[in-house]
Amino acid sequence: MADKPPIQDRQKDPTVKLCLIANAGFHIIAHKESLIIDGILDQALPPYTTSRTEQKQAIFKKQPPYEKLTTILTTHHHKDHLGTENLTKLKAAHPDLVIIGSPQVYQHLSNRTGNIIWDQQLSYNDGRSEIISQPRNVQAGKVATIKQLSAPKDKAKKMKPMTSIGTVRQIPHSAQIKTIPPISTLPSWSQQESLIDRPHLRIESFRISHGSNYHSGIYNIGYLITIDGIRIFHPGDIVIDPDRLKSAGIHQMKVDVLLMPYWIALSDDGLKMIREAWDAKVIIPMHFDGKPSPWMNPYGGMAAMQDRIFKQLPNSIRLTEADQCYSPKSEH
Repeated sequence: MADKPPIQDRQKDPTVKLCLIANAGFHIIAHKESLIIDGILDQALPPYTTSRTEQKQAIFKKQPPYEKLTTILTTHHHKDHLGTENLTKLKAAHPDLVIIGSPQVYQHLSNRTGNIIWDQQLSYNDGRSEIISQPRNVQAGKVATIKQLSAPKDKAKKMKPMTSIGTVRQIPHSAQIKTIPPISTLPSWSQQESLIDRPHLRIESFRISHGSNYHSGIYNIGYLITIDGIRIFHPGDIVIDPDRLKSAGIHQMKVDVLLMPYWIALSDDGLKMIREAWDAKVIIPMHFDGKPSPWMNPYGGMAAMQDRIFKQLPNSIRLTEADQCYSPKSEH
């Protein structure tokens, strides 16, 4: 009997399942492991929805369907995408979980009360990053030192060597942790960053604009997740900015599933940007309001507005209720 092909080549097997947790949060389930992106939430941030109590409990205990959970991705630190209280509790209960986020996400997590030291992620100016401290719990009074890391020889001419960024001192758990913020740089606007690259899982990050004015300082990260041969893109809170996407290399990007905030599909410019930036087999609109609002009235109300969006995207799949799932098949 011939050997089975590698897991990433079994593209016709329905091994990957994408399930809505709430709002823009999804659980991606594959053969060997599962990931959550923007799905560890605290209380709801109106008008958006949050995860249900039974979902949170199952995640904390790593009960089905979360028993293979290995990685948490966060696009940015807003409360409708990141629940710092629940993510801190989850990390404390399962120290081996890999948490990936921007420097702003790490800062919000390190400000939580508790006796946990977070991974410190150091990113070079060329977009590459390394984890330089291991996830661990420490007892009160102990000190964890973050080791010095120098630039590799082939990068020495392009950037300054990285030096020690200090120590993280644990004080009694009833008080707030004192941390030295990690030294890091975001992925540039013109280059993606490879975060995880294993035979069955690859995660790449892209700088995605969250908007101008008061949103201009938000570090919003889009993720291209390739798992068991299925390519899934989550852009976080994206705005209509096709030039920025193109400069980052997002132009006719082939994906099996594109997760897209619903508001992009409400305008012709947004629909054009979707068509130009991605070659998507399936689009899943997300981030819907949890209840009707007066601004929806010109569209005929909330239900009519949603129907309009799905009609505008003929290759769209409707996942609007918690725990609804879709099993994609790769054709790219």
